[in-house]
Amino acid sequence: MNDKRSPEGNPRDPQQIRERLVWRAAVVMLLAITGWLTYVAFDAQERAEELEAEMAAHEEREGLLTQFGLSTEAVRRFEVAGIDGDPERYLLDDLQERQAWLAEQATRLEEPLSIDRERSAVLSDRWVLATIEMETGGGTALLAYELSEGGELSWELLAYASEDG
Repeated sequence: MNDKRSPEGNPRDPQQIRERLVWRAAVVMLLAITGWLTYVAFDAQERAEELEAEMAAHEEREGLLTQFGLSTEAVRRFEVAGIDGDPERYLLDDLQERQAWLAEQATRLEEPLSIDRERSAVLSDRWVLATIEMETGGGTALLAYELSEGGELSWELLAYASEDG
């Protein structure tokens, strides 16, 4: 029996074997690339979800921090007392002018000292957290204040912690 297949039909033809190998290699490469891209996409999606969760947590913390400050009623009391401008700035200015009093109250404080306005905060209608700087270091003071009807402030040092410990 004489089998005369055309070269295209011969399964043992080197040309066809090469073509099949090339196609199979191309399919394997495409599958590998598709798998890798799928992995990268899922990994990126997981990272994006983690970042979104971090951002939500950060926004929640930031929201808590913005709850500090003077109430509308306290701002109104400052206005009635004749204090124009920002009441929080007025409080920190008044505290800055009381350097000697503050140094007297906290035994570890010495003049000259200054209030770091960037790191100080009016916590509520009653309390101020002040960051104090001196040549020899500094610390943080928790103070209570009271505003009289005439606009006079009275202060009480509740606690002081130096940065040194």
